[in-house]
Amino acid sequence: MNDESTGIAGWLLADLVLVLAIVFLAFAAAAVSGEEDPPEPTPVAAPVILDIGCVAAWARERSDVECEPTLGGGPIARFHWEVERGRALSDPGGDNFRATFGDAGAVRLTVSNASGEHSAAYPVLSPNLPDPPAEATVAAPLIRDLGCVRSEVEGRVDVRCEPDLEGGEPSSYLWEAERGQARRSLRGTTFVASFEDAGAIRLTVANTAGEAHAEFAVLLPIPPPESAPPPVSANLVLEDFRFDQIVFCGAIPNQVGWKQIATGVVREDVSKAEELSGEWCADGDGAALAFLEAKQQEGYRIAMVETFSNLNNSASTSLSAEVNAKLYEGLRGAEADWPPPGTDVGDIFVACDAQQRSFAKYFSTGQLEPGEVRINIFYVRRNSDVTCP
Repeated sequence: MNDESTGIAGWLLADLVLVLAIVFLAFAAAAVSGEEDPPEPTPVAAPVILDIGCVAAWARERSDVECEPTLGGGPIARFHWEVERGRALSDPGGDNFRATFGDAGAVRLTVSNASGEHSAAYPVLSPNLPDPPAEATVAAPLIRDLGCVRSEVEGRVDVRCEPDLEGGEPSSYLWEAERGQARRSLRGTTFVASFEDAGAIRLTVANTAGEAHAEFAVLLPIPPPESAPPPVSANLVLEDFRFDQIVFCGAIPNQVGWKQIATGVVREDVSKAEELSGEWCADGDGAALAFLEAKQQEGYRIAMVETFSNLNNSASTSLSAEVNAKLYEGLRGAEADWPPPGTDVGDIFVACDAQQRSFAKYFSTGQLEPGEVRINIFYVRRNSDVTCP
């Protein structure tokens, strides 16, 4: 073989190797591509209507509705709005919607994509419905006077009560006879009870607007000791229901002070028929304090206090309660140098728990002037001194 033949053979051998390499690579690529599957498409979630977002407004006997939904889940491929008994004002395929109604109807929305759909509805009320009737307002009841009358029968005290009420009609009555025996229903409009010891009658009346409370102290006659001087005033006899009275004027709620009470006008030996009669408003003269001091020093004790006031509204009862509190504080020496330090509540009142049991509060809208207060004080003699705990 000559040199030319050798060169041709070498060239052919190189081409063959190159062709075989290309064929090998092609088969290898085909083999690799055949071993791996193509990637799967990512799944799409179905859409969800979280809130259809419709708001209605009424004008000229029609309802105008605007909706802008809140959505979740997958992307929305299609919006579809429907109107029942109304007229669409915007594209039923849009992502928000407007419609108008002359009667009751509904707006419905359906959203969808390749994975599913979801629907929601908004009910539209008729714009021609009549307005609901206004709710009747009910006033809370008020107790002007418990109307309790006592009588003594064979060593006991019988009490009959027929209350004088104002304000709204009560829906319930609840009576309580402390240390007494009820003779009638505790839930009736009138009440009768018997007492063999000192006690009290309480009434609570109520309706849906509120409730009111009042109390009547039931006292038993306390015989004077043999060494005590004879009574000098008719107000010591409980049977004829007489008392002494302090009158002052110009009372303002939350501003009542002991000084107003202590400088009030004193009316002695007053009957129930006279308690709200006459004109007694005058500038304070200091007589009330001197009167209260003298009564205590003479050995008299307060058995009961009734306070009347007038503000021409229901705040009068609260004013009476405020006066009672200031009177109790003043008599205990909270706002004055008298009584002397160390004076026991038993030196002033018959009951140790007098602040809870011996004070009653009332109001009068007719007989008294606005801001006028009258305090009825019932005195008795004690046959012994009692030290309160």
